[in-house]
Amino acid sequence: MPSSASTNPRFYLMTEDILPNVLIIENQSYPVGWSEQIFKDCLDEKQYISQVLKINETIVGYYVVQKILDEYHILNICVAPDYLGKGFGRFQLEVIQKSAESTFINRILLEVRASNKVARKLYTSSGFHIIGKRKGYYPAHDGREDAHVMELALF
Repeated sequence: MPSSASTNPRFYLMTEDILPNVLIIENQSYPVGWSEQIFKDCLDEKQYISQVLKINETIVGYYVVQKILDEYHILNICVAPDYLGKGFGRFQLEVIQKSAESTFINRILLEVRASNKVARKLYTSSGFHIIGKRKGYYPAHDGREDAHVMELALF
């Protein structure tokens, strides 16, 4: 759990009515973020786990995971800029991992921007390792950026 017990963060299903708030965080956090339509597509609970992390009524983070057979693929994981460095990213990863383990998911995959050293360090310290690279995977203001593909084997 993140630093202060008084924060009492809780997860809630991501719903269409809170997408405007999610989009604000998305656009503050990424050079080129997801569109509202992409988030709407990820609200399908049969294919995705889309949750927001709140303290009281404030969204401090969110994640979107796609369930593919015996794998989880983290498509988006984000912490609001004002809450970075307080353990909320790690907390979300731990919740995703516990969910995966409880449903006998074999591995968790994700892509991370090559330039995002903070996220790469978090993933590595959480047991993920690089298994590949996707050239030009992410859109950027000045073209495209490579991604590292990372994996956490569970079983």
